Amino acid sequence: MKDPYATALRLLGLRPHSIAELTAKLRRKGFGPDEAAGTIERLLDAGYLNDERFAWALFESRSRNKGWGRMKIAAELSAKGVSKEIIERTAKTLDPEAEEKLVKDVLARWLRRGGSALPLDRAASAKAIRHLTGRGFSLDAALTAIMRLAMEEIE
Repeated sequence: MKDPYATALRLLGLRPHSIAELTAKLRRKGFGPDEAAGTIERLLDAGYLNDERFAWALFESRSRNKGWGRMKIAAELSAKGVSKEIIERTAKTLDPEAEEKLVKDVLARWLRRGGSALPLDRAASAKAIRHLTGRGFSLDAALTAIMRLAMEEIE
């Protein structure tokens, strides 16, 4: 039979995993609950597995590479089995100014790609809000970005 530790290391070599995600993968590969739990403990002790680091890396990656906001990233982390406490703690420490710039950049990119034309009328503003909230930004962040964009257009 295969070695669960070697299998786990191979999976971690492909991409980072949460504890719950890796446990589920080991179970699907036919390893028993005790084997999976023992392997997870070994990985935790060796520092190869850490949900806090995983959450940080996913927040960084999804915001930078996909233009996602906190709420969408938090939902993905939750789906991957990361605890609510870790998600909240990670989200609270993110730089609000960086997120403000990100939502503005996402809005500008959406407009350039034909999302709407400036100035935004009521229907276009509603469409922009749906786009931004769908990307995981709060309604407040979306409204602020749209208002700032409108103010820049006036100036």
